[in-house]
Amino acid sequence: MSVDERKDPLDNFFTPRSVAIVGASSKPGKIGHEIVRNISQYDYKGRVYPVNPTAESILGLKCYRTISDVEDAVDLAVFVAASNILPELVEEACRKGVRNAIIVSGGFKEMGGEGVKYEEQIVSTAQKYGMRIIGPNCIGVFDSTTRLDTFFYPHDRMVRPPPGGVSFVTQSGTFGLTFLEWATDSRMGVRRLVSLGNRCDVNELDMVSYLGHDPLTKVIALHLESLTDGRQLVKEAREVSSRKHIVILKTGRVEESKAALSHTGAITGSYQVCRSILKDSGMILVDSFEELFDLSKALEKQPPAKGSNVTIITNAAGPSVAAADLCHEYSFKIVEYSEGTLNGLRSTLPPYAVIGEYVDLTGSATSEDYQKTFEIVLQEPNIDAVICFVVFLNPPITPEVVQVISNVQSFGKPIVCWATGGEYSQRLIEKLEEAGIPVYPTTERVIRSLRGLIEAGSLRSWSEPEPVQADRERVGRIISKVSSEGRDMLTEQESKDILRAYGIKTTVEYVAKSAVEAGALASKIGFPVVMKILSPDITHKSDVGGVLTDIRSPQEASEAFNEIVENVRRSRPEARFEGVIVENQLARGVEVLVGATVDRDFGPVVAFGLGGIFVEAFRDISYGLAPLSDSDALRVISRTNVSKLLSGFRGFGPADLKGLSTLLRRVSYLAYEQPIVEMDLNPVIVTSKECTVADARIRIKV
Repeated sequence: MSVDERKDPLDNFFTPRSVAIVGASSKPGKIGHEIVRNISQYDYKGRVYPVNPTAESILGLKCYRTISDVEDAVDLAVFVAASNILPELVEEACRKGVRNAIIVSGGFKEMGGEGVKYEEQIVSTAQKYGMRIIGPNCIGVFDSTTRLDTFFYPHDRMVRPPPGGVSFVTQSGTFGLTFLEWATDSRMGVRRLVSLGNRCDVNELDMVSYLGHDPLTKVIALHLESLTDGRQLVKEAREVSSRKHIVILKTGRVEESKAALSHTGAITGSYQVCRSILKDSGMILVDSFEELFDLSKALEKQPPAKGSNVTIITNAAGPSVAAADLCHEYSFKIVEYSEGTLNGLRSTLPPYAVIGEYVDLTGSATSEDYQKTFEIVLQEPNIDAVICFVVFLNPPITPEVVQVISNVQSFGKPIVCWATGGEYSQRLIEKLEEAGIPVYPTTERVIRSLRGLIEAGSLRSWSEPEPVQADRERVGRIISKVSSEGRDMLTEQESKDILRAYGIKTTVEYVAKSAVEAGALASKIGFPVVMKILSPDITHKSDVGGVLTDIRSPQEASEAFNEIVENVRRSRPEARFEGVIVENQLARGVEVLVGATVDRDFGPVVAFGLGGIFVEAFRDISYGLAPLSDSDALRVISRTNVSKLLSGFRGFGPADLKGLSTLLRRVSYLAYEQPIVEMDLNPVIVTSKECTVADARIRIKV
């Protein structure tokens, strides 16, 4: 096997020995001209072949009428031609033997109409010949090692950043160039940038896997407007995040609200699901492009924090007070110094220093004061990270403070710095960042970046889910019966039968066809009981007066039967009547919701949160990717506010968390294995001893 045959198919996007620009232009200012300039006249060492049917040479390079006319092999083709002729040009390149292409041109799927057809033709041709394509509608790639640069932005307008450890993958060319410009300004090293555009072939899954095996990439920054395959992205991210950091910004969050038959559907928005699941993937989820860049910079320059115990050293009281507030808001612990540290600070620092929740050296601080403070404070063994504020304009501060702050890195703890100001301050900020200290101009950006460093230091292990035992044949029979009747909604009785087949405990229920039978069944179960309408046409029973609780005698049960029937006839006269469910009323416990739905990006997902009648009001919901492991289930539970009740709170004893996580795991397998569109178990009553499903709705795919 040759060396070339052993190469990754994506290598030639970054390390090609030769590049052809199809659609090259001899006119300065044209995209095809600037791409030729950026590839040929800077530091890329490979061969460059402009392709244009009418030009003899471009920028001193021989021009070829077609790519077929190039005598040598071409590793990478960059296309800048009109969309209507690109299918033909791509096929010609394929016949030439080109196996990697970047299509900068737009006018394809993003425009609709004929553009969709052109893109489909290109994809079909590429698949036939084994060509890999980035784009169309993109700016291509930048590699800081080979200096391959397919951008059309002139170097005199956009300075490229130095080599480093951050690789950025984005669907937006504008975000791409902004990231590189900010990196240059912040002295942040960049390894690679990939603009995916329409993702007709190469997508984020390919790049996470590829960059995950790139030894020079330390941090993968992702910006995605949509997900190619959310489930596969989680799988790739969990594998890659064990050895390098992945930071992700997901935009395109707003969707039109959709009607849903269950509470789970009503409170499920794609971004809410996405947010929960991405947090469980090993990636660090951020909320803005600014935060994506800031955290990438912090992770490139500093090690992750081993915990959330922080200390603040400052000569600027105002921003530091704001920082302390944010630390408490994010649940960081500002370290209380030991008596030995306090004595050391008091005996060493000038009397103007304020030693409290943090060390405020005040505007009179000198560079030496900073040095002494760091030397004393960083002897504290429980400090995980340092926040430094410095006003360079204060007269006592000398430029030597840059070296003092830089030396903090020798303690092996991450440090983030706040500094701002004009030309003088910017010169010192530049020196700090060149020394590896990430500097930010606002308190919020400092603390958010530190939050990311702390999250990056939280090591996670991913265990494979273990299949659950279930009577799957029984479930299949129930679903087949419902489908044969042309229904997609199961009755409560059918839903609970399926749950029990998966080993999930439900209430004990019987179906009464008459008032007399209701009284007899209630006596058989034991009081108190709950009674509910049974109809395949009624999903939300309470809305039609179809639920009565705390029934304590046979006579009350008979009366309740008649009342439920009358309420339903008045509210929904067309609804089919199959009886009234009589079931045991559960003891007092915490009411939670457990549900499932099929997400557009991730497929079957499980929902958990506060249950009862307030589900949609408080929307205290967390999601997990089905099927869940035990540790997955516990993480889903822990992200909700109701988890505080489950831990024991004001009269509620500690709940059966092991039983609850098992229930979630069984529900997750039910949702994953069966054709279930929505499942709504609400409420599930959780006590200190058990978890019982009191009400259930299931909708299947027909």
